[in-house]
Amino acid sequence: MADRSLRARAQQWLLTMPNSLVFCCAVLVSGLAGAVLFARFHSGPAEGQVYFSDMLDYYYPMTERVSGRLAAGQWPLWNPSICAGMPLLATMQVGALYPGIWLSVWLGPQLGMYWLLAIECALGAALACWACRAGGRGPGACALGGLIFAFSCLVGGSWYPSTTATLCWMPGLIVGIEKLSRRACPGGWSLLALFTALQCLGGFPQYLAYSFWFAGPYAAVRLGSEWFRTGLREGLRPTLVCSALMLSAVVVGVGISAAQLLPGLELVSQSARLDALSPDEVGYIKATSLGQFFKNALNPRPKLIIPEGFEGGYLGIATLALAALGAVARWRRPETWLLIVAGVVSLILSGGYNAGGRELYQAISTIPFIGSFRTPARLRFVWFLCVLLLASDGFAAFADGYRRLREQHFTAVFAFAAASAVLIAVIAWNAEGALERAAACTLLLAAAWRLASRRGARAALQVAMLALVFTDLWLAIKPHGMLPLPDQLISGAYQLKSGHRIDDASLAELRRVAENYRVELTGFIPHLGVGAANRLHKIACLEPLMPAAWQGLMHTLKPNAVKGLGGRLGRNRFPTLHEVASVRFSIGQRQGRETRTDTNPDALPRAYVVEQFEIVDQQTAFERIRDGDFDFWSAVMLERAPEVPGWRTPLSPVRARPATIENYQDEFVEIRAATREHALLVLTDGFFPGWVARIDDEPTKILRANGVFRAIHLAPGDHRITFSYEPRSFAWGLRISAVSFALWGGVWLGWPAINRRRTQAAAA
Repeated sequence: MADRSLRARAQQWLLTMPNSLVFCCAVLVSGLAGAVLFARFHSGPAEGQVYFSDMLDYYYPMTERVSGRLAAGQWPLWNPSICAGMPLLATMQVGALYPGIWLSVWLGPQLGMYWLLAIECALGAALACWACRAGGRGPGACALGGLIFAFSCLVGGSWYPSTTATLCWMPGLIVGIEKLSRRACPGGWSLLALFTALQCLGGFPQYLAYSFWFAGPYAAVRLGSEWFRTGLREGLRPTLVCSALMLSAVVVGVGISAAQLLPGLELVSQSARLDALSPDEVGYIKATSLGQFFKNALNPRPKLIIPEGFEGGYLGIATLALAALGAVARWRRPETWLLIVAGVVSLILSGGYNAGGRELYQAISTIPFIGSFRTPARLRFVWFLCVLLLASDGFAAFADGYRRLREQHFTAVFAFAAASAVLIAVIAWNAEGALERAAACTLLLAAAWRLASRRGARAALQVAMLALVFTDLWLAIKPHGMLPLPDQLISGAYQLKSGHRIDDASLAELRRVAENYRVELTGFIPHLGVGAANRLHKIACLEPLMPAAWQGLMHTLKPNAVKGLGGRLGRNRFPTLHEVASVRFSIGQRQGRETRTDTNPDALPRAYVVEQFEIVDQQTAFERIRDGDFDFWSAVMLERAPEVPGWRTPLSPVRARPATIENYQDEFVEIRAATREHALLVLTDGFFPGWVARIDDEPTKILRANGVFRAIHLAPGDHRITFSYEPRSFAWGLRISAVSFALWGGVWLGWPAINRRRTQAAAA
């Protein structure tokens, strides 16, 4: 019996091996194509006026900080260097627990980010290839799907590393859905849970939400198709089982990422993103109109390929012709109609509040957290995804010589009419190089019709079509050399936009002289700093999820600022803020483009003791900081009074006395203070849930001081005060992640063993 079983398996393997090898070759080709397109996009010197703001201002400095903390064996929970202190791991775009961050730990942020993005582009292409295969498409169609996904969704997303880290795993969701829609299998369940977790850890919640916007209806349609194919009665139970498995896989995947998600949700609850953003904040970057977007999709001139569609959007003339062919070739399938509807709806919604679909977008924005997303043009990612799946269907029809279309002549005529419409549109726009590409595409489509009976000719035509699509995309990329730019620009120096630099040694000396005071830098690239500048404590806050209190202060200082003030917090504009936030030094630029360091003698100490307080609401505190009409050296503004019976503040003001900071770490501060009367110790670090204060090892309550900082009550005497960051969200997240990961591993390893036992029991 065993010999027969072994022989049957060997025979089956020999029969399927050629197809498996061809598919593996398709995966390899699509992955290499994605990596090559990435290298093309990041080759050559940067062009004159290009400034990659988010990469330099945010992702590079934050990756440097997180990787440095992990390399030191520390959890990167708190960042004292921006916004006067705020959570670090919870700012999800950092991806502090994303596995790819370890490349930056081992190789450094420059090489680590570069190789991670290249790997993600190749891996995302391979996963898209696998997703097409799971949908029943042939190797050539799979290779095409992987190539288009790498180009349209990943290569341009490397402007924003968390975009690529989130989107590259999206095809894995489709793989898991396809496998589980057919039968309950451990492989599909494990893959769906794993890729859900990786998407959650990737760090871009907006693309995570959009991915599941597509994946949810896609799963429903696939389950419905299998249910009707099996039979309404016979298929009901398997469909319910598969649905439950899909839902449980998503829950477990989210649970695996809970250690990062729960702190992130806590930060969201404390940020302005908890409420829906205004239309101005949602559309603060004006994307191209749909007319320009479609025109650009057919214009092969070299361009930036960015996913939001500000200038990008090109997919290739052959790609769009194949997508039209795919829509016609499989028009009877529910999945095809889903792709068409999802693509159209995503384009309508991508205009946000500024286009024809504003009413629909306004209704969608009422869904929790969806109204907190900016730049709705990112919804065009769903359109890209629908087009590549339709194009892979069209390539499948092209590859088999239109066998199905030959049975329905009217459909074939319609397919070629659609391809001709694309050609006419391209010629009408008179884009340079478009006519040649369109002619080549039409010639290949017609040749496949004429040579359908010749197997060798069909294979050659498939290779030619893939080569045409790849060459078209290759020539449409404008190489900018983006990722080499950080190293060229900031290696060993911190730079003014004018070109003048401050070396790391000077900044390190300034950090030593400043001790526990803050140092603000204005007019520099990047705003958050790298190297020694990254270790300076600043009030600049270039963070999408900045705490609501800090953002409220920024809007009070400058009401018309949509994005906050970022790194533009010079002392000449906001002197009281520099005083209250303990900014002792400011580095700016003279008219002669030389750097200038100003000392602020009015800056309060980082930790100080005052005996007077006044109860005001938070907005009033912000207005007094703006107007400078409060004596911060004599008193502090609190939202509620300390719970100390009989405490009366002195009638005459007593000047604030510095407290001694004996130990300052990111998540731990130790202070020594002495007072003869009841007093308040103020620490000009950000107030946030999770901080725990102890006086002589006894817990005490933390009060919000001056609207954004921390204060505690001190009884008379000498005291040792400690502040430690112990967020419950992270502690609970770790527990949930550990349990979920153990459950995932148990199912992955245990399910096959259970099936083997069932098989053996049935055979016995």
